Parts: sequence; C-alpha cells; structure tokens
Amino acid sequence: MVKKNESSIILLTYKGKVLLTMMRDSRQALLKQGTWSFISGFKEKNESFEESIAREVEGEMHIIINGIEFLSSFFYENSTNYLYHAALTDDNVNNIEREEGMSLDFFSLQELEKLPLTPSTRLFIEKYKD
Repeated sequence: MVKKNESSIILLTYKGKVLLTMMRDSRQALLKQGTWSFISGFKEKNESFEESIAREVEGEMHIIINGIEFLSSFFYENSTNYLYHAALTDDNVNNIEREEGMSLDFFSLQELEKLPLTPSTRLFIEKYKD
C-alpha cells in the first residue's frame, strides 16, 4: 500500500511581493541545492490543513498569521498539495525571526521568473501569477 502524502503550501504576500524561503541545512537535501520555495509542511494527525500551515509559519518565522484562505489543490510527485494564501501585515513583517540556516526574501513577479524555484513552487506561481 502506498502512503498518501498531503502537504500544505502557503503563498504569503506583502505589498505586492511574494515571500519565499531557502533552507541551507539538512532539510535542503530534500530539494535541489539553492532553490527557493514557499513555506510548506505535512499535516499532522487530527490537524486541519489550515492549522498545519499556520503551525509551519509560526515555527519557521515566529509570527502568527490570520486570514488564511484556500486557493486550490494539485497532485504532484505522489503528494496532494493544498495551496493557501495569506497577506502579511506590517506587524507580521516587522516581527519575523528567521530560523538558523534559513533565508527569507520578498520577490516581485518579474523577479520570480529568474529565480531557481522548486517545481511545485513554479507550478503554483504559473497558475496564480495573474
């Protein structure tokens, strides 16, 4: 029996820009070295997808986000990905604390086209860039 993988991915925006992350520690081994991606994570038992993505954001950036909205879902590499969006506030951005080994940055849509992105991040951006 194949294990069903389900993950939450969140598009965080602020003043027309998109927040992406790049891990530089052992977690990066799961991805191609030097690629940018959205914050994402797997759902724990008895947890909603909204709760899982809020937990990931709080764990990785030390902020609490509100107004998480579901956008879509897609199947990619044996995993169902649930896509969410939340707009960051000035307060959120001013209180971000990065985890060690993590890069975070905001990018315009034009800048995103030139970045090395994970395949699922690129698919998501292509679908929602308009």
